[in-house]
Amino acid sequence: MREAAALAEAAVTHEEYGAALLSRALADSRQRNLSRPPNDGRALFDEKRILSSAREALSFLVANLACIETASPPNLGSCVPLPAISACFTAQIEDEIVHGALLARWLELSGAERMPPSATVFSIKAALLVQHDPWLGIGSVEILTEHYASALLDEVVARVDAPYLRVILVHIKVDEERHKAVAVVSVGALRAAGVHQGFLVRVFGPVVTHVAQRYVRHVFGQHLQRSGAARAVPHVEILERALDEVRDAHARA
Repeated sequence: MREAAALAEAAVTHEEYGAALLSRALADSRQRNLSRPPNDGRALFDEKRILSSAREALSFLVANLACIETASPPNLGSCVPLPAISACFTAQIEDEIVHGALLARWLELSGAERMPPSATVFSIKAALLVQHDPWLGIGSVEILTEHYASALLDEVVARVDAPYLRVILVHIKVDEERHKAVAVVSVGALRAAGVHQGFLVRVFGPVVTHVAQRYVRHVFGQHLQRSGAARAVPHVEILERALDEVRDAHARA
């Protein structure tokens, strides 16, 4: 009896903690969207600070991020598992729209290549399909992309000298930390609701997870490995850190 009571109390505590985190994340998102960096950026833009050897790597990174961020609204909007999570995703959509606009503006000012590789476009379309299932969308894809983006930005921000791009990436990094926390709480809430036991999840879950990991490993990783300017970015360590954090989040859920 004591054991059952302790477990029940722990569950309530965990649920209350998750609700408090979601509430705080929602408030932070709304406040954040009232104070964004300037979208024009001309005053901060300094092309001389972008080394020619780094231009290809930066263009690839920003074009991919801009494409992914711009595509996030329909992905997030189609996945509405629980009211509290839905509210956070609605606020997060505003974050992603701003991120896409800021990144696109930097590409415009820098004259960099704006077309992402076909693998990114295909992956985004595939993600839109799986987002219709809450667990596949959040537990298999979104939680990984948020953790990977956060880990990637941790490494990239320290290596970017271009002032305006650095302001943008630091700004996005703060948001990604919040998105990552929301994703973790969402996974716990979905597991508690038994969503992870659905037929589609059992059939397609491992495949979706594998494909998502292959995308970040081969599209981002292989390019970062090939690019001379980006050799200092430890792409293997970035992915492994993200995967470790995702595994820990699933284990705690």
